[in-house]
Amino acid sequence: MESRDYERILNALPETGIYVVRQEDRAILYFNQRIRQFAPQIRLGAPCGELWGDSCSDCPLTKAAEEGRASVSVYSESVAKMMEITAVKTLWEGATPAFVITAIPNNDMQNAGNECSSEQKRRESQMASVLRARFKMMNTVHLDTGMCERISLGTGAQQDSVAVGDYSSYIERALNGYVHPDDVKSFRNALSLEHLREKAEQTQDYSEEVYIYRQRGEPVRWIELRVIYTRSEDGVVANILGQDVTREKSKEEFSNRALEERAYIIGSLSSLFFATYYVDLDRDSFRTVTQQRRVEDVLGDEVNCSAALEIYANHFIHPDDREEYLRVMNVENMVRQLRWWQPYLAVEYRKLSDEPDVGMGSWNWVRATVVLARSGTDDMPKTAVYVAQDIGGRRHDQDSGA
Repeated sequence: MESRDYERILNALPETGIYVVRQEDRAILYFNQRIRQFAPQIRLGAPCGELWGDSCSDCPLTKAAEEGRASVSVYSESVAKMMEITAVKTLWEGATPAFVITAIPNNDMQNAGNECSSEQKRRESQMASVLRARFKMMNTVHLDTGMCERISLGTGAQQDSVAVGDYSSYIERALNGYVHPDDVKSFRNALSLEHLREKAEQTQDYSEEVYIYRQRGEPVRWIELRVIYTRSEDGVVANILGQDVTREKSKEEFSNRALEERAYIIGSLSSLFFATYYVDLDRDSFRTVTQQRRVEDVLGDEVNCSAALEIYANHFIHPDDREEYLRVMNVENMVRQLRWWQPYLAVEYRKLSDEPDVGMGSWNWVRATVVLARSGTDDMPKTAVYVAQDIGGRRHDQDSGA
């Protein structure tokens, strides 16, 4: 979710500051603008221990790491108020172990503490859910009553609007109004109140389910729903977040077709190459598509690309050509050189005979080419295809040494 979407949500939570701390080194990964009112010195990358000074000596993160959530009261000099700080364990952007931390001012710790506790936990559960994914709609289902709060996170006049109603009625209207007929049965099974309650009973602390369905009409639009179950002292709340993933599905289908076409092309052209490999540049590994039997015997089970290139050069390339081959055909050089504006590297060398007893006097010219297959968003190469092709007749040097 983009920063502006976080701010829209927080507009509905007028006194809640939020920040995210990486579990490994306690560095701040994200914060909203409201937290600046309570801790003006906050900055990205800073250790969270700088925020509350000595007041935060009883850090809640250690307990949250073990139990999933923890709270502590601290004093904010900026607003001269006591703050309720609550940390909830999460995965930031789906990959990084972290804590989502809420800071809520408590004007009367003695009298209002119990009153705001339930509301605070509800807000924390909603924010923890939203921070996990990039969605435009959130539905909070209260499983004990069957009531649902629908919160729009989109743009326009309806942003952050909240509608309250019976969850089962919402589901029936969806089934009758806009779920594709072929997906009605699976939609009902995945989103029924009975299924949500059953899944909630199995949830210890946190769990997720993802469901994708098609809307009625043409062209077909795909909607992804993520059901997030969060347990608190009051029980489990189910948050359902939805977004349109038609573009992603179209890209996926296009990518699958492209992969099929690429496989067909490689298969059709395999007669031109005596060796073809897929190279994973991030992992420095390779996968064989076509390979000569003699090379296969020498490489064995080797999957490290750098090691395989060294082994191949030492066994099959003329000694006078090995240095130049390895200068071009090494993973570091591929990562450094391959870009969309320079999509391939090539080198020609003398390949020794596959017959081990012939010696170095028998060889033929080969061109090895590595072609960029996929780049990351930063234009850095991720995968490549390596091919080798005979380009000249075989030669036998009678005067060459062994």
